[in-house]
Amino acid sequence: LNPLAEKFPELTVDLSRLRRIDSTGIGILVMAHAIAGANGHQMRAVNVTGAVREVLLLVKLLPMLGGPSEIPAPA
Repeated sequence: LNPLAEKFPELTVDLSRLRRIDSTGIGILVMAHAIAGANGHQMRAVNVTGAVREVLLLVKLLPMLGGPSEIPAPA
């Protein structure tokens, strides 16, 4: 991540094809976000849906990764 962070000030991670996430995946996202921040860069996740979105909301990581902090109320 460090060589890429020098070239690109913002890292966008597209999670649209991710259907599940476990503690290892969460740890990698947290670590990548921390490394980017330590180098003065930003990392955000986009297209976070379904079970992945619910897990990231549950562990309060979605806001840190650039997403909304709450599940929208049903229509």
